[in-house]
Order: sequence, then structure tokens, then C-alpha cells
Amino acid sequence: MLDTSLANRYARALYGVAKKQGVVASVIEEVESFITVLGADMQLKKFFLHPAISPSEKKEALKDLVGGRISALSLTFLSVLFDTKRINYLACIYDKVVGLYDLERNRTKAKLYSIFPIDPAFKQKISERVAQYLQKDVDLEFITDPGILGGIKLTIQDKVIDATLLYKLKKMEEKIAQG
Repeated sequence: MLDTSLANRYARALYGVAKKQGVVASVIEEVESFITVLGADMQLKKFFLHPAISPSEKKEALKDLVGGRISALSLTFLSVLFDTKRINYLACIYDKVVGLYDLERNRTKAKLYSIFPIDPAFKQKISERVAQYLQKDVDLEFITDPGILGGIKLTIQDKVIDATLLYKLKKMEEKIAQG
């Protein structure tokens, strides 16, 4: 299990430097792209995560891979993770940097689960209502999930508003079991 306090320290450090340089958004994009590449190429991921391969070999491969397509800050950040053997923390650090960026911009992410696809006009209304309720800009992802049987479920960070038929049936079952 990863030490989230360690990931927090790296995230705050990266965010602080990127903010001073005014490149937070581009650093987030570059790190996200690197994570995507690692997720798509298992051989590359194994190489970068392998403990027997030296940090200098990994950094050289990184330079060959990105070839000037990422900023010096992102390259330095990834190099530090290789040097400290913390590259396995990359996704966690990335999530925390995005969280810091969203906090500063008064944004949050949310997911709305429904059994059927939602009409685009209704999606807009829902997004506006959730944003108004939270008093934040909301990046609302709509997910179709036939497993909920009916109703909707809204997740906002670690909060869940569950108005699904499946949830109501489980609650009813609990009440019946209790007598």
C-alpha cells in the first residue's frame, strides 16, 4: 500500500513549483499523458517499475521516449521519482495535484449513474443544479449502469447520494431481516 502522506508531499511540491511557473495545467496534461502511455504499454510500464533497472537507465529511456515533448519541470519531476524509486506513486501524486488544482479553481468532479442514457438538455440542467448546490464548478460525468435497476446515484468525491432502486431494495431487505 502506498503512503499517501508521501504522495501528498510530492504533490504539494510539484504543484507549488508549477504554480510559481504558471504551468500547472500543462504539467497536469504531461503527467497524465505519461500515465496513459504507461497504461497502454505494459512492457514500458514493467521497465519503468522494475527495481533492478537503475534510475539512470530509466531517465535515459524517459528522455528518449519524450524527446523534448514535455516541459523541463515535468521531466525533472519524473526524474526525481526515478532517483528516489517512487515512480509507483505517480498516479497517486497526479490525483493529488489535480485535486489541488481543482480546489484552487473551485472545481470538483462528480459522477451520476443512471439506468438509461440521459438527454443532453437534461444533463445540462442536472449539471447546473449540482453546481448551484455545491457552489462550485462541477465536472459531471454521466454513467449508464443497468445494475442499479432504476433511479440515480450521485457521487461527489467521497460523498454518495444514492436514490437507486437497488439501494432502496437493500434497505427494505435489512428492515425485514431486523423484524
